[in-house]
Amino acid sequence: MKLQGRSALLTVAIVVSVLTHYHYVAKSPDVMLDRISRVKRWESLTIKLLSENSTTNQCDPNRIPKIIHQTWKSNNIPELYCEWVNSWKTLNTNFDYKLWTDVDNRNLVKKHFPWFLPTYDNLPREINRVDAVRNCYIYLYGGIYIDLDLEAVRPMEEFYRHIQFIPSRKIFANGNGEVSKSLNLNDTTTFESPNIDIILPLLSSNLKFPHNIPNAWMASRPGHPFWILALDMIMGRSQRFPMWYLKWFKNVEWLTGPIALYDVVTVWNELVERYGFSDLHFTPPGVIFPYDWNSMRQSHKEYCSAEVATFNPHKCKKLVLKPYSFAISYWSHSWGSESYKLWQRLFRKLNAVNRM
Repeated sequence: MKLQGRSALLTVAIVVSVLTHYHYVAKSPDVMLDRISRVKRWESLTIKLLSENSTTNQCDPNRIPKIIHQTWKSNNIPELYCEWVNSWKTLNTNFDYKLWTDVDNRNLVKKHFPWFLPTYDNLPREINRVDAVRNCYIYLYGGIYIDLDLEAVRPMEEFYRHIQFIPSRKIFANGNGEVSKSLNLNDTTTFESPNIDIILPLLSSNLKFPHNIPNAWMASRPGHPFWILALDMIMGRSQRFPMWYLKWFKNVEWLTGPIALYDVVTVWNELVERYGFSDLHFTPPGVIFPYDWNSMRQSHKEYCSAEVATFNPHKCKKLVLKPYSFAISYWSHSWGSESYKLWQRLFRKLNAVNRM
């Protein structure tokens, strides 16, 4: 009986995997139409929000303000994260700091993004809401959003002065899925330039990897429509499937996390090319994320992941920090239960087999 039960579960998983694959393939020819529809929704929502919230922000709308946003369930941050949170405060004393709680987050959405509130409330997991609301902070107030498991290693003032950011059109123009090794960094732009609207970090030079633009660190001027487009994409994806399906058969990263951000960047880049929208800017790999967790060495896994018993941040920093690194992530994944992680690993393997 146990064998039959396991066989039945495996059969259901395979069927769902196959259906998911064919749903994706069937939708592929309509990708452009779907994107155009989302852009139209974004335009109307942006105009509405700009008129309603024009007095909510006193910052210069043409600059990224010196504000750090972080979020946790309550004001009681776990001890594991306290040292890393304090690193941002200690190294950046001229920055304002805001910790948002779950209650703060919902109140913010309810007050300033009421059109998004039904989607927000119905998202399948709390981490989906945390992912989604960071777009709201950045849109309303600008500044830098930072996950709690990132540690600052150098002041952001040095980041402003020394790091040169790569425009998205230079990165994605190559068409080969790689950040060009021949990019002339002298032709990039410093933080203080008036045309720096948004800064996103690259995890690695592999642009085909859909997790390559983590939403664990994001910087922006206030009022940028890119973040409305991000919310609109979450709305569209959450309406495409029932919530039970999103909870168990679509991973968090696809619905609201790094994969969703990667896809928003892809859409925005089309707007840059077609309609002359302003470029996004990226930090070179290694600046915010000193190592690529997708291809990390065994020694990195042993010391750099807060999920393992051998975690040692001091040894990790000695192994991976570069002279130009300003932060390091320990990828705690505090939001995932063991059962959910196990199921997602099984489901990804089934999808990989299905696509062979």
